[in-house]
Amino acid sequence: MSEQHRFVTIIHGFGMTPEKMWFPWMHRKLEAAGFGVHTPALPDPLTPTYRKWMAAMKSAVQRWDENTYVIGHSIGGVVVLRALEHLAAKPVRGVMLIGSPFAAFPGVKEMETGFAMPIDWARLKAMAGAYTVIHSKDDLLAPYDHALRYQEALGARLVTAEKDGHFIGKTAPLVWDEFSKMANGMVGKSEG
Repeated sequence: MSEQHRFVTIIHGFGMTPEKMWFPWMHRKLEAAGFGVHTPALPDPLTPTYRKWMAAMKSAVQRWDENTYVIGHSIGGVVVLRALEHLAAKPVRGVMLIGSPFAAFPGVKEMETGFAMPIDWARLKAMAGAYTVIHSKDDLLAPYDHALRYQEALGARLVTAEKDGHFIGKTAPLVWDEFSKMANGMVGKSEG
């Protein structure tokens, strides 16, 4: 892919689809900025299983290369990391985790098996040019300390919001602003 063919994959979380929340808004903004965008619908979002979601990620991951950015919301961020770790052949340009829990949501037993496996953090660090974690201090679904764990484990840049909850609105200006910084090279590989 040439530089002008930059690509973004957005991965939704539990109970969501590409048509919900800020995903359509972000999709339109990215396309208007000249990005190719892929927002796959993962199967059975209200009753997800690790096996089915990872199988669905295989086709998405085939598109990923050095000109790809990947955005994962909520448990979709965990899926992004597992896909990078186990399915991706090449590193991506950047990864953004939005309100992502450090492990599967409590009570989503079908996802716990896959997320309980050890994580190869060294491989994950090598699989993206930059990581940005965006998390709100008032997130009731994924506590803020989860963002601190990702910051440490991935050497990620942490962007803290005060009152954005779990980022479930129709727009996400902070996500767009931080993505723009990453895509414009204003955010490099983080220290850590």
